[in-house]
Amino acid sequence: MTIDELRKKIDEKDDALSELFAERMALCKEIGEVKAGENRAINASERENEIIVRVAKNKPEELIKYVALFYRNIFSLSKAYQSEFYAENALVGKKISESVRKTVVSATIAARAGAEEKAVASTVFPVAVVTEFKNDEGIIKAVKRGLCDFAILHCDDGDGFMSETLEKIIENDLSVVGVADCERNSDEKTGKTQKIGYAVLAAKPMIFAGADRAAVALEMKNAAGSLLLPVSRLAGAGLNVTQIKTFAKDRLKTLVFIEFECDVTQTETLNVIAELSGSSEKFRFLGAYKHTL
Repeated sequence: MTIDELRKKIDEKDDALSELFAERMALCKEIGEVKAGENRAINASERENEIIVRVAKNKPEELIKYVALFYRNIFSLSKAYQSEFYAENALVGKKISESVRKTVVSATIAARAGAEEKAVASTVFPVAVVTEFKNDEGIIKAVKRGLCDFAILHCDDGDGFMSETLEKIIENDLSVVGVADCERNSDEKTGKTQKIGYAVLAAKPMIFAGADRAAVALEMKNAAGSLLLPVSRLAGAGLNVTQIKTFAKDRLKTLVFIEFECDVTQTETLNVIAELSGSSEKFRFLGAYKHTL
């Protein structure tokens, strides 16, 4: 066969696949409505594994991994679609919208002693009173107990968002309201500098006017192509991904940090975030903020 003849056959298969995909998604919609009515979880890992084992049976050995990848992506799309019928996911956008506030003029800040922390505080807030603490634990406690309005934690050592800081944000249910970079002199002889990033955190969701980026954390299975759906969905909405970091939690799961440029007051952005919340094992909206470089 010629390449044109082969492509024609592929077109025929694609037409058939698209019809079957539409039928499958219609069934997923019905399942999503039933799950929502019965308050059942969207994720059904055992069911997904059963399907992969079944459809991969008797397939050529060299295709098995691609069959698994193909269906993992279908499952992610299905869960994103089903998430639209869940009140908790539908409320994601509403909660974000309610967090938008005007710029805070003055604030009390909990931070470690250092010129960089003070520089970040004055960059984010016109008037900042910094209370110094010896460690991150003391800083976090001060904010959670209401002793200070905001906290500043070291979040980027020049290689992207740090796993230690991400875990502290998630474990303590903190919200990122700002990120600022500083230049640190890493070599006195050569004058070489290193970029260091700091996150400004609040105990409650809060988004200041002018926020131009958002960040989410997703817990996903360690499977080839697992990042395809969230990244392609962001790209499809015209949202530029500025950073992706992955952290292995164990042999089976990975924690993914994604930062992207956006305007969280836009409906399309809120829809994308809501979809992401239903496409992963666990989801956390970390915050929307202005990233000061």
